[in-house]
Amino acid sequence: MSAKHTAAVLAAWGMFAGSHFAMSHPPIREKLVDTLGGEKPFLAAYSGVALVTSIPLIVVGKRVSAHYVPSTGLRNALAHTLKAAGAATLGLAMAQPSPSGIDAAQVEVTGINRITRHPLFGGFALWGLGNTLIAPGPMKLLWAGFPAFWLAGSAHQVCISI
Repeated sequence: MSAKHTAAVLAAWGMFAGSHFAMSHPPIREKLVDTLGGEKPFLAAYSGVALVTSIPLIVVGKRVSAHYVPSTGLRNALAHTLKAAGAATLGLAMAQPSPSGIDAAQVEVTGINRITRHPLFGGFALWGLGNTLIAPGPMKLLWAGFPAFWLAGSAHQVCISI
């Protein structure tokens, strides 16, 4: 991957991850909730920012992608297993109430939330890891961003809840 492609991938991930971390950081989040007029307008703005900042990831991915050459053997089987587990976890995450809308004191933890506090992170991490195993050279960095974002996001959640 050229230095230009590496910089583009890192910049796209920086925008996406940086906006998520900034908007979910308690002092910033509280100010935005107050400024926007409540939790629902904040969640709409947060979702809009997430959508807008995901577009550069898609554009950069399209630009750095090489022709896909299917892999075979154990690596391929492991990659598809991880991608299937990621898809299943994403599906389970969508079936659960959003963690941002749950009052922990009033709700019993059930389903996939018994395994992970934020199953959407985990699902994308597994999906990204599976794709990283079989992606051609330049795409590895793009796909590896998903498990890296999961680790950083999980660490961020732990830090803000302490």
